[in-house]
Amino acid sequence: SNEWFPWALGIGVTFIVVFFLFALSAQKAGVAITAVLSKMSVIIPVSVGIFLYHDDINALKIFGILAAIIAFYLTFKQKGGEKVSKKYLILPLLLFLGNGTNDSLTKHSQMNYVGDEQFLFISTIFSMSLLIGLCIMAYYIIFKGMKITGRSIVAGLILGILNFGSSYFFLLGLYEFESAVFFPIFNVSIVSLSALSGLLFFGERLRPINWLGICIAVGAILLISIA
Repeated sequence: SNEWFPWALGIGVTFIVVFFLFALSAQKAGVAITAVLSKMSVIIPVSVGIFLYHDDINALKIFGILAAIIAFYLTFKQKGGEKVSKKYLILPLLLFLGNGTNDSLTKHSQMNYVGDEQFLFISTIFSMSLLIGLCIMAYYIIFKGMKITGRSIVAGLILGILNFGSSYFFLLGLYEFESAVFFPIFNVSIVSLSALSGLLFFGERLRPINWLGICIAVGAILLISIA
C-alpha cells in the first residue's frame, strides 16, 4: 500500500518552502543567523524521537547534542557579528520551525509508512517540489521577465541530483539510527564539512572561534556515537 503518498506530498511542499525560506532569510536576515537556526532545528526531530518514539537518552547523549548546538553557533560566527533588522527575525525563526517540521515528518513517515519503498517515497517528494518550483519559475518568467540561462539549468540539475542522493541516503540512515543520534551527527557533519570546504576550495578564512566550533563538532559526534 502507498499510505506514505500523502505524507510524501506534504513533505514535498515543506521541502521547497524551506528551500525558498532559507534563501530569503539569508538575504534579509543574514547568512550566519540563517545557517545557525537552520541547523539548530535539529532540536525538533530529536525531541520528537525522544518523546514520541522513546529513543534512548542519557546524560552523555544530551551533552553531545548540546555540544553540537554550540558547535553550530561557533562555526558560523562571523567577525563583528551581523546586524539583523528586527522585522526580518521572523524569517530564520520560520526556517527553524520549517526545517524541524520537515525532518520530523520524514522520520514519522519512515517509522510508520515507507517500509522498503524508500526510492519511490523520495521520488514523490522531489516530484512534488519540482512541480511547485516549475510553477514559481513560470510565474517569474511570464510576469517578472526572468531569464533562464543554460548554465543555470545545468547547475540546477546537478544540485537537484546531489540533493536527491543526499535525501535518499538520509532516509536510509533513519532506518539505522535513532533520531537522537542521527540528526545531530548528520547536521554537525554538514556544518563542519561546509566550513572546511569553504577553506579548501573557496579560500574562506576560518577564525580561531570557527576552528573551535569544528573541534567541538567532532567531539559532539564522538560523544553521541559512544553514548
